[in-house]
Amino acid sequence: GINAEYMGSYFVHVKQAFQRADTTRLGCLTPETLGRWAMSTGMKNVTLDQAQNMLQQVDVHKVGYVTFWGFLAMQAYQSQGLGTLVDLNEWIAFCSQTNDPWHDCILLQGL
Repeated sequence: GINAEYMGSYFVHVKQAFQRADTTRLGCLTPETLGRWAMSTGMKNVTLDQAQNMLQQVDVHKVGYVTFWGFLAMQAYQSQGLGTLVDLNEWIAFCSQTNDPWHDCILLQGL
């Protein structure tokens, strides 16, 4: 079965990682902040184009930013080895289905 304690601590871990990545405190990651976060985790020389490509993988709403839910979905997909079980795009869409990017990201609230 699912270990609730593990899931809770994993969720907190990912939330803290998102908060470290969200240096602008806007509630979403831009290609720039995502790239800086990726380099801080050990990726070498992440270009803006590479960061934009990473972001496009999780930007199911096509707004140019990723909220916490997309970030959580990507982290879970990678760390739990879900690639053999489900397609990445299906997984991201599932995790983000109730996500309202206009609410979660301060950048988008004025649009």
